Amino acid sequence: MEAKDGEEALRMMETSKAAINLLLTDVIMPEKSGPELVKQADEGHPKTRVVFMSGYSGDMVKRHGLLMQEESFLEKPFTKRSLHKKVYSALHPESEK
Repeated sequence: MEAKDGEEALRMMETSKAAINLLLTDVIMPEKSGPELVKQADEGHPKTRVVFMSGYSGDMVKRHGLLMQEESFLEKPFTKRSLHKKVYSALHPESEK
């Protein structure tokens, strides 16, 4: 599923009958930030894994007061391969050990 913004993503998650395994969201968005979206989505989907992406570097994201764990953060621009690896490790955290 694809949403145009955080509000639409939240509505989609609330009405979805299917399990949502992964949420890929930008960190900084108008209206609702990625972390705000995740916090609200977590109420109805606590098992959903999350990958944050941003055009800002990890340091810049931290300066905005948002702490991202490196394993769940993907800096833009990214390749298909790096996206695949990040999604795989989010869905299979045990494979990283």
